[in-house]
Amino acid sequence: MCIEQIGQILEIVECGSIGKAAQKLYMQQPNLSMAVKAVEEEFHQPIFYRTPNGVCLTPFGKRFSCICRAIL
Repeated sequence: MCIEQIGQILEIVECGSIGKAAQKLYMQQPNLSMAVKAVEEEFHQPIFYRTPNGVCLTPFGKRFSCICRAIL
């Protein structure tokens, strides 16, 4: 995981949507989804629940996002 991925995850948390976060980060949504998937695979834990209305944090994701904020 790199600092860029931490920023991307926090942007998703702030926006509540991978698509909206991708727009703010000036990247394509599939690329952002792949970046999140890579982090989730690295930690063997899902960070987000994906719903038709956006995303919300899993229990692991809540702890992980707090750590990410501390890092940045």
